[in-house]
Amino acid sequence: LAAELSSRGRRLLDKVGEPGLPDSLRLQIQRDIEEVGLATARLLPGTKAMILKLELMGESVCSRWHQDRYTCRSIITYNGSGTVYAHNDNVNF
Repeated sequence: LAAELSSRGRRLLDKVGEPGLPDSLRLQIQRDIEEVGLATARLLPGTKAMILKLELMGESVCSRWHQDRYTCRSIITYNGSGTVYAHNDNVNF
């Protein structure tokens, strides 16, 4: 799985248009894809598919996410105010 995530991450980052991303950011995103992807896969061992995306988000996107019925979503914020984390007591796995 690690090799597959690494390969998919490189292909995803290769699609970023000109002028591209700074090398340090590309490396960080690649590492995050591999590490967070493996952690997510361990949390959900019966999952048959994982979707990998790199998206630019505006404001108020949470309402869209809460309607898609995904089992799990792993989000990493690279710029802006970031993600609001819920206390473990508020998460129901």
